[in-house]
Amino acid sequence: MSDVTDSAVLVQWGIPYPGREPISMGVFMSAVKLYSDLEEAGKIANMNVYLNREGCFARHTGTMVVEGTAAQIDALLASEDHQRLMTQGSHVATNFTVQRADTGPAVLRRVDQMNAVRDELGIAEPPTSSS
Repeated sequence: MSDVTDSAVLVQWGIPYPGREPISMGVFMSAVKLYSDLEEAGKIANMNVYLNREGCFARHTGTMVVEGTAAQIDALLASEDHQRLMTQGSHVATNFTVQRADTGPAVLRRVDQMNAVRDELGIAEPPTSSS
């Protein structure tokens, strides 16, 4: 098993549903605690929270990024604690999304894969403009 950080989970959210503001803060703090505890225990590589300073806050207020090896992220996504938090988040915050992403060396593998598929499909060359 590789110890290289190559996978991540991105959790994004908008404003809380009206009347659920205090509950949403509790869910947020529970997520910070869970991921901080997992980081301290070495079960994920790291966790960072980004709160937007500009933009459409109703649509996108913040992002939480949890990184680790593919095996660590697989275990996280399968865990009851994570699944429960994501379900809670979807019930208290608007525009709540969870996405898995590649990072680190996995990005280069994905680009290589994309290029190989483009070759297989015969579309390896980028389209040219017809000026």
